[in-house]
Amino acid sequence: MKFKIDHNNRIEDRTLEYLPNECSFNMFPIVENIDFELILNKISLSVRNNRIIQLWGFCGLGDRMISNYTTPKYEKGDLIIEETLENGFAYSINDNELPVFININTGWVCIGNPIDNPEENTAVEFIKNCVAIINSKGKLISLWLKPERLPKMLKVNIR
Repeated sequence: MKFKIDHNNRIEDRTLEYLPNECSFNMFPIVENIDFELILNKISLSVRNNRIIQLWGFCGLGDRMISNYTTPKYEKGDLIIEETLENGFAYSINDNELPVFININTGWVCIGNPIDNPEENTAVEFIKNCVAIINSKGKLISLWLKPERLPKMLKVNIR
């Protein structure tokens, strides 16, 4: 699946929450009128007019995921899918589950590769507190999410 970024200083203004009792992310307000969804692990990225406009879905967070990775530098803009896909369906972005990392000091959760390589990758904040990293071939490398608050972690075991 191929993506592109338009750094136009525009983002979707939604609130990202993590619901510990459901082990899931949710976003408010919800947009109900979408074209199709993209699936990353068990997270759904809603698409309208080829732009990712919201996300939600299951993502169990636990102590074993704690790390000290930090978000790359990013600018605001649109995350755009460059594929022509049929409306009304859900499409998987990756063949395999991506790893999840949590920085409990900054509040950011990374799904995918947390290592920044600015020579090859570009970052965009496409929804408030949601950052996507795309490589030079248009592949989604990682998704960084900062919900209003994280669940309490029992141990600090930084990777």
